[in-house]
Amino acid sequence: MNPQKIANLQTRMRWYQADRKTWVKQSAFFFLIIALVTYGFYYLVIYLLPAIGLNADEDAKYIIPILGLTIFLFGNGTANPFPKKPTQLDIEEDQALRRSFGMSDEVE
Repeated sequence: MNPQKIANLQTRMRWYQADRKTWVKQSAFFFLIIALVTYGFYYLVIYLLPAIGLNADEDAKYIIPILGLTIFLFGNGTANPFPKKPTQLDIEEDQALRRSFGMSDEVE
């Protein structure tokens, strides 16, 4: 069994561009979900709770959107980190790793 050749920098840049587009789509979807959930809680606290006789704290109308924004910023960075841009050093590290195991270190 022959191992595949190591991807060159141009190929890795194409993969990076595709990963970046996917990241933008996933982040937009995550933001949409967080915004809908935040708006739902906001609507519940501001309009529905007073309708059934419960009064929310006056600061709730500020805390809920801030909480939603915080969840988006920290959650998106944790669950969906931005892809790392490839460099020539990455290819050299892959070659060194393959050499250490006695494998072919050819680059396409």
